[in-house]
Amino acid sequence: MNIQMRNIIKVDDQTEVLEQSYPVEIVVKKGTHYFIFENEEKEKVIIKCNENELLMTRFSKPKSMMRFIKNAEAELQLATPLGLQRFRSLTRYYLFDQKKKILELHYQLLALNEDSHFADYQLRISWG
Repeated sequence: MNIQMRNIIKVDDQTEVLEQSYPVEIVVKKGTHYFIFENEEKEKVIIKCNENELLMTRFSKPKSMMRFIKNAEAELQLATPLGLQRFRSLTRYYLFDQKKKILELHYQLLALNEDSHFADYQLRISWG
């Protein structure tokens, strides 16, 4: 079984589309889905999600953690070439459909202590 991820990234007037697919192990416990796979950098990735929240942990060095909450802000940390950076995500759209096996979210990546935003994202995850 594979997990497919399509991310549309908009920065100012430029748009980039990233499409990825990986073999995945899926575990479901108490309504929460856990997707476990290895990315192209050979890092273990775990996506934990339900109807209201997604937490993606990438076991990079240092570890990256991205959190998205339906219609809310959340703090996240990303490993970058400049070291570990902290940001906020603002999730404006969140749809988790277990029957159709899709999860879609639209979010902004924001500075941690400022009102500036870096980019807009439309992420679609499907499995099966």
